[in-house]
Amino acid sequence: MKIKSNLNYYILMLGLILIGILLVNCICNPRFVEAAPGNWIDKSKGLSGKYASSIVINPVNNQILYVAMYEKGVFKTTNSAQTWYAINNGLNTPESKQIISLTICSSNPEILYVGTNKAEIYKSIDGGKSWKLSNQGIKPGTVFYTQVFSINIDPTNFSIIYAATSTGIYKSTNGGNSWDRVGSNKTGLNNSFNKCIAINYKNPFILYAASQKGVFKSTNQGKSWFAIGPEGEYVHFISIHPVNHNIIYIGTSKGLFKSSDSGENWVKTGLKSKTSGIFPSVKSIVINPSTPQVIYVGSNLGIFKSTDGGETWKVMKPKKMILLWSSNALTIDFTDPIIIYSAANGFKDKPGGFMWSWTD
Repeated sequence: MKIKSNLNYYILMLGLILIGILLVNCICNPRFVEAAPGNWIDKSKGLSGKYASSIVINPVNNQILYVAMYEKGVFKTTNSAQTWYAINNGLNTPESKQIISLTICSSNPEILYVGTNKAEIYKSIDGGKSWKLSNQGIKPGTVFYTQVFSINIDPTNFSIIYAATSTGIYKSTNGGNSWDRVGSNKTGLNNSFNKCIAINYKNPFILYAASQKGVFKSTNQGKSWFAIGPEGEYVHFISIHPVNHNIIYIGTSKGLFKSSDSGENWVKTGLKSKTSGIFPSVKSIVINPSTPQVIYVGSNLGIFKSTDGGETWKVMKPKKMILLWSSNALTIDFTDPIIIYSAANGFKDKPGGFMWSWTD
């Protein structure tokens, strides 16, 4: 009887220890989320790779999406992310599949560009059926390879494209056939590690470049640049308000900033984790085009939503307690803006977890 009593005691203590570990994870790791309204649905069927780095939606047909899977290339869906298949014809080397950026042309959605971790840009003119190397003029880098973090197409002329890289800003005026470096120390861009570039849709001569030392601005299509702050902030992402182009949001390593005067002044928003009080590292920002007060941000601490232009925030938690990985990229279904997609790192111990959808 004594042996049985001791065994029951040890089983009870082991159970209490396991419960304690789970509670510590919930408190200390904000990504381990608890039950709450709303739901994220795993949409990873057919995807494989190290992580999902970028996602875009066809602006004409919202059932067509593309996702960049690091080390596995580009995948496509034609049924709203129910299933995915690889589209890598022309991406024939391991380096060509190390994709960290992806963009689609809004005026001609058959045109796509991808940027890699190894100084390469590829272009497709047939909706991803085939890809062609289009990086003439992109410098490979001296110590490390040039990383192509972001590609943006001029909304008024799809022959003009900008690429934000780890060695500066590059520009093409011939649809990616050749590139010139327009953002460097020589042109006033004093920090050439640029993760994002944004184009003012009202006046495409105005550009904003993200850097490790704040935001830089150009008013002449990249010929010259000047710093506009916020000073000392490592900026990952820039998003311009879809109605009022003077309002700009930037995602940094220490939270989200907002400017209401085209970057003249910046205010830090109240976006932070309620459990830890830490400001998240913001990697992506999407604004609801029909209700611009609604903003979503993807970060290392999960995905957040604001319904008042960034004044207050709520974390978008799933109903079930699951390990929701850091969001690498967000996009919104512009024809049905209650649907959000998030590109993520995937599960460590089982397939899936690369792509998530949320219906508001």
